[in-house]
Amino acid sequence: MAKIAYIIYSLSNSAGMERSLTTRANFLSNIYDITIITQVSGTDFFKLDPKIHRIDLGIDTSLKKRDFKNECFRRLSDVLLSQKFDLVVSLGGMELFFLYKIRDGSKKVIEFRFSYDFHKIICSEKYPGFLGKIIGNIYTWRRNIYARQYDYIVTLSRKDQLLWKRVMKNVAQIYNPLTISNQIKSNCRNKNVIAVGRLEFAKGFDILIKSWKQLATKYPDWTLTIFGEGSKRDELQKLIETFGLAKSIFLKGRTANIVKEYANSSIFVLSSREEGFGLVITEAESCGLPIITFDCPNGPGEIVEDGFNGFVIGDVGNVDKLSNAICSLIENEELRCSMGEASLISVQKFSEDIIKPQWVKLFNEILKN
Repeated sequence: MAKIAYIIYSLSNSAGMERSLTTRANFLSNIYDITIITQVSGTDFFKLDPKIHRIDLGIDTSLKKRDFKNECFRRLSDVLLSQKFDLVVSLGGMELFFLYKIRDGSKKVIEFRFSYDFHKIICSEKYPGFLGKIIGNIYTWRRNIYARQYDYIVTLSRKDQLLWKRVMKNVAQIYNPLTISNQIKSNCRNKNVIAVGRLEFAKGFDILIKSWKQLATKYPDWTLTIFGEGSKRDELQKLIETFGLAKSIFLKGRTANIVKEYANSSIFVLSSREEGFGLVITEAESCGLPIITFDCPNGPGEIVEDGFNGFVIGDVGNVDKLSNAICSLIENEELRCSMGEASLISVQKFSEDIIKPQWVKLFNEILKN
């Protein structure tokens, strides 16, 4: 049985990266000897199969970035050289810049869990205008130089795969699998819209709040609940209060029972500026919700079928278009319900039965070469 190790910063968060890794590791643990290596200590948020081994490097989070990186390299080197894994998978964190230097004999793979243009979008917040584009391009170029050192890159979307193929030859694409097995579904009649994600710039919740401002007075009996935590929480709460929306928009933080919250809602909205995939979309689909999403780089447009199980808005960040799409579903219960039923059909292409064989085929090909 081949030994495979995954490297991730932590498993204590409830975000999509942690949820999807846990799901993949669990269903692959019957085929491979799986180990998950975390850089910092914490309680795993999602449940791992008992067969999966856990190694925590226990690096001090108070260290400066350079010192953290050096300590991570040292401790990770010790683990890999002693454990002798056949294949080591990075989820595109800090270890991207040094994992390839560890000569432990393993194949090295990068799962890039963000969109190809992630750095360009994030830099647009810190450095507005032309400067942001230049710095974003520099970060992207630097990342690509390091990525070429690896045996394989795995992307979440077909569009990202095509972009990465301009950088290196060995690029595979595999969608995230469904992460929840659900028997509960929404009837799409509760007057609540739901959004889920980290409260960060990339997720665009400021755009969603501005869109809600345009329709809140027209539909006073409807509410918007946002689940997730992040550095923008206070800023978003202030925006809600400034717009006088404290009685219709609620920041709920993290929840251990997101299925219940999906089932108690009637519309799911993703207002992100950037997504590698959009795991929360498939979660909402599996609960029978119609989806409204921006066609942001580069995953959502490949998940949602525009006009079938929701609306895909091409003009990313357009407040008016997002507001109008939400209004369309609020005003038409029949359309909400039919699109919700369509989501249950559409989401089946992300089932374990379809995604698992793709990972097995890829890993086996990499291991035999």
